[in-house]
Amino acid sequence: MLFCCQAALDAVFSSFGPLYLLRVTPNAQLQPPGFFAVIKFYLAAHAAKAQRCTDGRPLLNSPALKVKLSSKHTPHFLCGRSIPLSHTRCLELANHFLGFNGWTSEIITLKELTDEEEEEEGPDGGTRCRTLRFGCVLRLSFPQHGLTTQGSAVLEDSSSCTGGVLQRRCRLQRAVREQALVQAFSTVVILLLGIT
Repeated sequence: MLFCCQAALDAVFSSFGPLYLLRVTPNAQLQPPGFFAVIKFYLAAHAAKAQRCTDGRPLLNSPALKVKLSSKHTPHFLCGRSIPLSHTRCLELANHFLGFNGWTSEIITLKELTDEEEEEEGPDGGTRCRTLRFGCVLRLSFPQHGLTTQGSAVLEDSSSCTGGVLQRRCRLQRAVREQALVQAFSTVVILLLGIT
């Protein structure tokens, strides 16, 4: 039932714009049986439109919905602490607003920065393993607008000496590329004009 409710809400509310978060939760024990949902949009304009169009209307064979905008007065981007979007969210937003051909990324350099002298004792006390460290510089381009920006990241993996070195390298290379892309997107502001 919860999954069907979430899928139906996703279908309805994503028609107003891309969703950042959709979470459906059963009501507390002292409340009547049912569900409530927390829905976050990337844009406040989409949230306001969704609220205007769905408040007081029946949905999913239920009585009229009560749709309220968040009462939090200070959004996270105004309170001095910046929370970057995840790699997946960056891709979703870029593809939604710019299209799949509206942006490209290109690795300028991806290099292992591991210090040969830097070794640690393994979990069994005798085996030695190296801390792996990779750096990446990436170019993010918007060809239709003639704009480019760069992002960079350095990550290391010293969490476990178990598993193959090749697997650790591949996992770390992918993670540092993703982090460099997130850093590049964090320097971009996309203004959407004419949205109602």
